[in-house]
Amino acid sequence: MMKKEELLAKSRAENKLYGTDEREDHELGFAFGLGACISLTVCFLFCIVALVRGEHAFQYGAIMCAFPAGMFWHMFSITKRKNECIPALLCSVLAVASIVAFFLLG
Repeated sequence: MMKKEELLAKSRAENKLYGTDEREDHELGFAFGLGACISLTVCFLFCIVALVRGEHAFQYGAIMCAFPAGMFWHMFSITKRKNECIPALLCSVLAVASIVAFFLLG
C-alpha cells in the first residue's frame, strides 16, 4: 500500500502539465463558478436599473445569455447529453436575439 506522501507525489507528477492537483482543480472550478455568479448578478442589477430608467437593456440580456450558452455548449461537447443541448440552444437563441436587438433598436 502506498503512503500518503507517495500518492501526493504521484498525483503531482501526473498533473505536472498544469501544476495543480485534483483539489486545486476543484477549487479553481468553484472560483470560476462563483465569479460567474457574481458577474451575472451585477449584470442583472445593471439591467434592472436600465429598465427602471426607461432605457433598453439588450446588451445585458446578451451577456446574461451568452455566458450560460457557452457553458452549456461546452458541457454538451463533453457529455453529449441532450439535457445540456436544450438550454445551450435556448441561451444561444436569446443571446443572438439580444445582440440583434441591441444593434437594431438600441
